Amino acid sequence: SRCSDRVINKLLEGKTTTGRIMNESGHETIRIISGISLMKATPILTELFKTTDDMLTREYSIIHKGKIVIWTKEVYPLSYFKEW
Repeated sequence: SRCSDRVINKLLEGKTTTGRIMNESGHETIRIISGISLMKATPILTELFKTTDDMLTREYSIIHKGKIVIWTKEVYPLSYFKEW
């Protein structure tokens, strides 16, 4: 396994951010962003975020000891990044 059981369990719990888990576990990692884009809100995202705003997405890999240990895609409403 590329990650310890403890790290995998923490990730599956979903209560802590990936960055915090990796930092607390003492793993030295780098992130390689593979894409940033805009997308229309799907029905699931609309329900989750309570908005029909366009979504900003970021896809990246977390690398540890030269191997990809996590691939993730973050999605947030674009309005989260606008100044009011």
